[in-house]
Amino acid sequence: MKLFATFAQRAPITVLAAMMCLACSTIVAHDQIPGTNQSQTVALKNVTVYPVVGEVVENAVLVFENGKITAIGSDVAVPAGCRVIDGAGRRVYPSFIESWSYLGLREVGSVKATQDYEESGDINPNLLAQRAVNPDSELIPVARVNGIGLAISRPRGLVGGQAALMRLDGWTYEDMTLAAQTAMIMSWPSSRAAFFSFLPQKRRDELKKERLKKLSDLETFFQQARHYQKAVAAAKDGKATAPRPNPRLAAMGAVLDGSQPVWIEADRSDEIHEAIDFAQRYGLKMVLVGGHQADQALEQLKRYQIPVILVRTQDLPVRRDEAYDHVYRLPAILHEAGVPFAIAIGSTMGNDRNLPYQAAAAAAYGLDPAAALAAITLAPAQIIGVADRVGSLEVGKDATLFLCDGDPLEITTQISAMFIEGAEVDLNNKQKMLYDKYKTRIERQRAR
Repeated sequence: MKLFATFAQRAPITVLAAMMCLACSTIVAHDQIPGTNQSQTVALKNVTVYPVVGEVVENAVLVFENGKITAIGSDVAVPAGCRVIDGAGRRVYPSFIESWSYLGLREVGSVKATQDYEESGDINPNLLAQRAVNPDSELIPVARVNGIGLAISRPRGLVGGQAALMRLDGWTYEDMTLAAQTAMIMSWPSSRAAFFSFLPQKRRDELKKERLKKLSDLETFFQQARHYQKAVAAAKDGKATAPRPNPRLAAMGAVLDGSQPVWIEADRSDEIHEAIDFAQRYGLKMVLVGGHQADQALEQLKRYQIPVILVRTQDLPVRRDEAYDHVYRLPAILHEAGVPFAIAIGSTMGNDRNLPYQAAAAAAYGLDPAAALAAITLAPAQIIGVADRVGSLEVGKDATLFLCDGDPLEITTQISAMFIEGAEVDLNNKQKMLYDKYKTRIERQRAR
């Protein structure tokens, strides 16, 4: 502010006016009004409940009060004086969870001012993603209309910072934050580029050097963080002088003591094995993200109880000799091997709404349909550590759910209502508004 004030004293008024106009032109907010906290008991009747855990309940009544589910069953009576919503045979599911997204942190790829998922430098563990989330992102209502009520918003970098689980409705980031600092995010240095045969050998050598430097930087930083935590502990015991405060090193305390999981993004087999070895050396509570060749490390994943967040089940093979359908079949392979996993879309293009179709692709290639549904509901909730609140429909859990007219993994299914902790969500969005607008134009032209 002091810098801006100094500039304002010297700049011509026309320049300042132009700056203000430019700033205002980039501020865009969606038109949907966030829901209000539940003040009246709600009963959904004549619905089929898919709880994810347990059997499907047909001709059911689901009741929720103060944001919590209080009753589910075909023999449940509708409480007197409550708001009754007749589902007319519709289905009820727990809201989907997108577990690897930039929602609220990235808006327009070609506009740098709308990208807030990374900062300068590769190592920024003290960054908190939820504080940068834009509640007015146009991409949030678009995701909600396909059943996504919760999403991990995460930073990017070698050690990118700390992710948070966000409710996809609210006035501020505080309203939206369901679980802050859920994981430290890391991107393992990729080895893929070094194998690009179309690159000159000199460039491939440069890429190898860059990767080795990143691995060295990572090792050095974790050693420094470990020494810093030991120094802090010694100072608390009165055995040494407290070290100079360092926010980056201080942020690693929960990581090194194992209380905060580390989500490490790695795809190739060699990257995955390196990341697992690294996590074991430093005693990290690891979650593998990406995992396109996770089947090459099944033994280690099971031995060290490392869950996997599979990013995109609709993708190209990683290796030239890989079967075309390997990525599609990978969820079924992990499920059969007993490795816990969730499915994410991890879109950088704002297509988070397509999350359910990632699960559908896995079901089409051998994954049990019930497991496919769990992979975008209960499984991510368990990995994130919030399964006591969300991910399934059970008495005592949050009323974070939606109603739809068919299988939500099918493209033709329409969602008619959504509630996040009992607050009803506005399911309109910019794309729907544009559809209605230009549909009206066509109808008027035909009527001439």
